[in-house]
Amino acid sequence: MSQIEIETDSEFIQRLPLVHELVRQEAKKHSIDLSDYYFAYCYLDDDECSVTYYDNETGDDSFYLEFDLKNNPPICTTVSINGE
Repeated sequence: MSQIEIETDSEFIQRLPLVHELVRQEAKKHSIDLSDYYFAYCYLDDDECSVTYYDNETGDDSFYLEFDLKNNPPICTTVSINGE
């Protein structure tokens, strides 16, 4: 059995609440109920972040967001709902 090591970067961990709040704000702006979706993945680096949620029923890549984290406050640069 192989063992997987997960490296934790405290700066990365500290930024997750910010990303979560940005996602919640954008979902509200676009009348998205996050309980209808499940979290798929998040890409986060120093300058940008992207977050993808899949629809609970279809499993499609149906709520995608990109954020520019260089700005203060960070801004949402892309919102895709059902591929649009």
